[in-house]
Amino acid sequence: MKGSVDRGWAWIVLAACFLRAFMVIGIDKTFGMFFVEYIEAFESNASTVSVVISTQQIVYSVSSFLILTFGNRFFTFRPIIILGSVLMAAGYFLNAYAPNVQFLLLSQGVLFGIGHAASAGPSLVVLNSYFDKRRGLANSLANSGGSLGGLLLPLIIQALLETYGLQGAQIVVSGMLLNIVVFAALLRPLTNTVPQDRLNLEVKVEEDDESKNGNHIEINLNQEDMYFSADDVRSKLNKSEKENKENEKLLIELPPPNTHYRKRTFSENLHEYRVSTVPPETGSPKSADASKFANLSAIYGSLADVSSSVQSVFLAKNVEIPKREKEDDETETCFSKYILSVINFKILRNHHLKLLYLLGFLAIFSARLQLAYIPPYARDCGISGREISYLVTIIGTCDFFGRFGVALILDSKRVKLSSIISASLIIMGVTCMCNSFIHDFHTFIAYCVVYGLFGGLYNSVVALLLVDAVGPKNLSTALAFVLQVHGVSTSAMAPILGYIRDSTGSYTGSFYIMGVGNLLSALLLLFGLPIAKKMELRRQQRCLSETIKTDQSAIA
Repeated sequence: MKGSVDRGWAWIVLAACFLRAFMVIGIDKTFGMFFVEYIEAFESNASTVSVVISTQQIVYSVSSFLILTFGNRFFTFRPIIILGSVLMAAGYFLNAYAPNVQFLLLSQGVLFGIGHAASAGPSLVVLNSYFDKRRGLANSLANSGGSLGGLLLPLIIQALLETYGLQGAQIVVSGMLLNIVVFAALLRPLTNTVPQDRLNLEVKVEEDDESKNGNHIEINLNQEDMYFSADDVRSKLNKSEKENKENEKLLIELPPPNTHYRKRTFSENLHEYRVSTVPPETGSPKSADASKFANLSAIYGSLADVSSSVQSVFLAKNVEIPKREKEDDETETCFSKYILSVINFKILRNHHLKLLYLLGFLAIFSARLQLAYIPPYARDCGISGREISYLVTIIGTCDFFGRFGVALILDSKRVKLSSIISASLIIMGVTCMCNSFIHDFHTFIAYCVVYGLFGGLYNSVVALLLVDAVGPKNLSTALAFVLQVHGVSTSAMAPILGYIRDSTGSYTGSFYIMGVGNLLSALLLLFGLPIAKKMELRRQQRCLSETIKTDQSAIA
């Protein structure tokens, strides 16, 4: 895989991610059509069916966190994505035989939620590992596959519903999802391509203003540490300092062996070891006399038999042997260390990342739930099923051109990503506030055009926002946490919005709440992001300065 970054096999990976998004996101966007069919088939209401959406989002978020943190420790992402496609297909196949809405909680909520989590997050991580300079273009093009799926699949699914009914349509969709197995087979892991195995980072620090010669601290960085923060530097320095101290403990200068002395027997060494290592309850061992160890060669006799000299080494350093702790404490400590080694909790100190989590909570529920509620909202306004499929197709068409346009803008690097997302959130917030004027097919067309162009932009570039905050090295962990935020937001708001519709008999209040979420997230991105970046920069500088001062004092 040498030389595959931004070229070669990277474009095959992009094509595979595009086709995966075409199937998964395209079918997910048509769930609103099944939403209407479920209400009619099971004689249910919007709030009850919305619980299925909440369950799917909760399972999706929890599964994504486990897969992105623990899953890649044991498997590569390719078999995980293949397993996810099988689970999604199984979920829709069982949907076809669901006797009630409660059964959908298992098939659609649990099985499809786990499968979606196993395919969505890992494919983003693999894609971003194959692209560097063209990462923005690659992410936008890959997500545009979902837009194209939203353009074509509604017409196909509407035809399936009319021809085979709800059950037959879901069986066909199940077979379509199995095609992701082929796409996932192309996502082979990327190996390091840079010929230089290690990089050296040199930090120069001036001790005093009068000093002309600064201290230089050299930190060895692996190839994967292209992006690092002050927390990473602190960890490396502390680890290096700890290793040096451990090495100092082991440095015991011994004179050359003296062959005039006889070799000490094991019983002699054992007797002296037992006398000198008194338990703490009866007393502490006294420091060794200088005369006793003036001639260390007398103790060792010969270095040929290392095993007979181990006890004397402990005596020479006056090291106490700690008691064995309880097995439960040891197990708990090992488990805690394992969790910390798998999940990088240090990124949660990042102020930039904290703001993105708050932004995601406010923006994601509006972006996802609008698509689910537009078809039933149109049905309440007297629009036919065929016209609803046209509306969903219009959303997919405009979404495709919107994401493709964003890809070109990001690749030109002329406009900031935050400015694009802020503008799209403001437009969608104002549009949601005007939902009371939407009452016929023509006004729904206008609304769907606006939503298609701007409604899905945040969800398509969330990976780029995270890379800008923590770098590609920590993308997997940051994405795992942000998906938890997305899941909490969507699963909490879906029943609330459904309850508002059932209580008032209209979706107007639900769309008002989604509009408020869009406007608040836009204001947060416009005014809060610069402040969060400055706070994070100061924190990085402070951590780095404290780490270097600590290292200097340790050296002194």
